[in-house]
Amino acid sequence: MRHPRENAYLLCKTQSDLTSLETAVLTDIHTSNTYPPLCSIAINPGSLLCTGIEVEAILETRDYNNETRKVGGDPVTAKVIGPAGALPENLISIEDNEDGTYGIRFTPNEEGIYKIRIDIFGRSVRDENYEVEISQHNNPTKIWGKGELCQPVSVTRSDHGEIFLLDIGNARIVVLDQNLSIKRVLENETLKVSLIINHLVYRVTLIHTWYFIFLT
Repeated sequence: MRHPRENAYLLCKTQSDLTSLETAVLTDIHTSNTYPPLCSIAINPGSLLCTGIEVEAILETRDYNNETRKVGGDPVTAKVIGPAGALPENLISIEDNEDGTYGIRFTPNEEGIYKIRIDIFGRSVRDENYEVEISQHNNPTKIWGKGELCQPVSVTRSDHGEIFLLDIGNARIVVLDQNLSIKRVLENETLKVSLIINHLVYRVTLIHTWYFIFLT
């Protein structure tokens, strides 16, 4: 039988610095009915799949009755193989969320296909070699229609989650909600004049810089 439903996992927790079980104070015994072939991997929807940015894979554990596990504590190990070979273990982190899920994080340094292998009790999960494609660029999470924004140059977020976008081409500040939909627009004559002047100064500075580079 390739994947027995039973396992011999037993973890004893103690309140003692002594290595001898005879003198250690036993506080907890942990067993697990997790069944690795039913456990699955998925990429965190918030992960940006591009080089230089941390990627998080979520491991969801299930028991041998195919019920979702609600507790952690399983001995999870992970291996990530990129285009240039396996990543060092110290570049892969595993976080037990203590709710039956685990976060596996790593930062890809080159584009290509990365294979994630996760084992529990030394046995592979259902998605034995989960593949993730990493690119060199960051795909946009939101695209606005033509004419909605013109030369946005700066962005900040308020304590309430609103996003303020400096839309310099339209001489205004656009306020977005958490779903990146336009919520309202802030504009007045003073702001318009100030943005126009700053924009002209920026263009003159840029032209002067390029002219200087051309001459040298």
